Amino acid sequence: MNDYLNAAINELSAGNLTEAEALLNKAIEANPQNAEAYFNRGKVKRQRGNFSEAINDFQKALDINPNYNQAKVSIEMVKRIISFRNPDLYNP
Repeated sequence: MNDYLNAAINELSAGNLTEAEALLNKAIEANPQNAEAYFNRGKVKRQRGNFSEAINDFQKALDINPNYNQAKVSIEMVKRIISFRNPDLYNP
């Protein structure tokens, strides 16, 4: 893990979403193939209620590492949240 990712995980654990996201952006910039950075940025976006952006980050983590089970589970979880909150989006 790189320093940006470690610091971001600490900020995320402390609930500092803005700082965590900034550090995760730097981690991704430093290593665009860092699946864990995308996954954690997806967690930040999910906590902020940016569900479509969260799904995109979880999917990117999964694209990088097809065996990233946490990303698979997180995508399904966010899809369930969206369908519960906005049933008309899936059932017009």
